[in-house]
Order: sequence, then structure tokens, then C-alpha cells
Amino acid sequence: MPATASNLATTMPASQPPPVSLFMSTLDAARVLCMSDRSVRNLVARGHLHAFRPCIGGRKFLLYSSEVMAYARTAQKPAHDAAMANVQRLRALIG
Repeated sequence: MPATASNLATTMPASQPPPVSLFMSTLDAARVLCMSDRSVRNLVARGHLHAFRPCIGGRKFLLYSSEVMAYARTAQKPAHDAAMANVQRLRALIG
């Protein structure tokens, strides 16, 4: 019996999210961290994130996805706290 769309829909598993890659480019990391590519490279230069060059002599960096995500979680809390402090100051000024 040839496969039809209805046959495939019943036999295929539910759609799964795509697997998370082990590595990401500096541009992808910049999108996750809401900053520029240059800022991500500066974080690497300062030792806040680890990266490596996949090709000898290449210019491209790859970062560990898990490390970028962990950095994003820790970096968001101070930013959120500072934003909330600004909101409270504005509310106090407005009255």
C-alpha cells in the first residue's frame, strides 16, 4: 500500500523540537544574549565565555551552547533587578 499523507500522519511521531546544537556561532550567541557580535567576542576575550576556532587560521569562533545559555540566565537577573529599581525610582518621582 503506498504511503499517503494520512498514513504518514498516523505513523510518524509527534513533532519534536529540533535538537539543540552543541555549538553556536558568535552571531547566534549575540542573538541569544541580545548584544552585538563584537560584544560576544569581547566576552570571549575577557574569559567570560569560551570559544574555539574550528579551522586553523580561520576567523570564525564557535561557542558552547550550554555555556552561552547559562551566561544568559545569570546576565538577565542583574539586568532585570536594575530595570525594576529604575521603575521603582520613576514611580517614586511620579508620586
